[in-house]
Amino acid sequence: MSLLILPDKEPSETPLDKLQNWKLVEGLRADFWSKWSRTYLNTLQQRHKWQRRRASINVGDIVLIVDPSLLLPCGRWPLGCVTHTYPGADGQVRVAQVQTASGSNKRPVVKLVSLPVRTNPPDPASPIPAHGGRKLLYIIN
Repeated sequence: MSLLILPDKEPSETPLDKLQNWKLVEGLRADFWSKWSRTYLNTLQQRHKWQRRRASINVGDIVLIVDPSLLLPCGRWPLGCVTHTYPGADGQVRVAQVQTASGSNKRPVVKLVSLPVRTNPPDPASPIPAHGGRKLLYIIN
């Protein structure tokens, strides 16, 4: 045994090659999306039949469009803003017009997840848009 031999590196100091690192990050992202969509998004999308009235989707709500036919990978569901609502015969909103980055579409409310943020509605009395014309998002408690 020689005193000139360097000690073994700690496992945490051993660099991962780029492919292993990428696979690790992708696996963690997929795990996070799976857990987040099963737990948190599921609570946002719950519909209670007739037991109690819930706040309906309103114009200005930020929503995720949940559509299995889109075949999008995890974390890639379209995000949009509700621009118009269409109530049914009972007065409940059944369909909403949603503006996304790729255009505007009508979607049934059961395929939308309303996120707990809202855009600031434009003030009709103000001729100049507030905040330089940018839309602001507010977190709803």
